[in-house]
Amino acid sequence: MEMETLSLRLPAATAAWLEAEAKKQGRPKTAVARELIERGRQPRKNNALEMAGELCGILRSGKGDLSFNKKRLKGFGK
Repeated sequence: MEMETLSLRLPAATAAWLEAEAKKQGRPKTAVARELIERGRQPRKNNALEMAGELCGILRSGKGDLSFNKKRLKGFGK
């Protein structure tokens, strides 16, 4: 993969955070910055379903669809 060089100025607080994050991860600052820039290129999830969609339906409660069970709906919404 061909790489291009980018120089940028960061506010002191951001530069300090980047340095601390790189140390914590044991990686160079450029690798951390590159990863964050690449993450920014990914499509953003707009709603709760998109953010947690892959988790929906992975657990079994042992009960069927509760929305059709009149006994379980008794008193709901009061």
